[in-house]
Amino acid sequence: MRLGRGSRIGFTIFAVVVLAFVYVPIGVVTLNSFNSDRTFGWPPPGLTTQWWSLAWEAQGPRDAILTSVKAGLGATAIALVLGSLLSLALTRYDFFGKYAISILVVLPIALPGIVTGIALQSVISNILNPVFGINAGLFTIIVGHATFCIVVTTFTAGPGTPTLPIWIFNNLFRPNQAPVVNVVAVVLIAVSILPVWLAQRLGGADAAESRL
Repeated sequence: MRLGRGSRIGFTIFAVVVLAFVYVPIGVVTLNSFNSDRTFGWPPPGLTTQWWSLAWEAQGPRDAILTSVKAGLGATAIALVLGSLLSLALTRYDFFGKYAISILVVLPIALPGIVTGIALQSVISNILNPVFGINAGLFTIIVGHATFCIVVTTFTAGPGTPTLPIWIFNNLFRPNQAPVVNVVAVVLIAVSILPVWLAQRLGGADAAESRL
């Protein structure tokens, strides 16, 4: 289907607006990580790298990153084993309740994250803690991520095990930590670009080979 000139212009403007809505805030966060004004006065009265030095020396972000890495690796390992075994059983065997299990596996993805989070918190408070002595912490974070693959960390993390998103949220409105939060956010954006770029490169190479 060929689009008219007016339609192409309209779609172009719409795409620019959407991209600006997504990427302009990222640019503002990046600029604020160098803002010499602690309250992020705009336009910035000057530029400084002192927030980057403070973020490098701060223990909170390092501990939160380590917790996130542990949770990610643990959840990935468990989800990989459970998902592979479940998919093998559902595709190769016929048994009673097969379709019901398929629905139960997909259902948590359709549910709002807060609903699943509250349910997990209830299980931790009423079953895991009183019966097995398991408190909210790294183990419950890993279980929540591995079984439901959603970010329900707010409900499953204990006070001593904040992941990086929780640390950012808790410190976002603290005047002494807000500049450091911007630096951490910029670092996360930069780190996220590399795997996305590699995925696009590999995907493009595979597509080119398939056309040959």
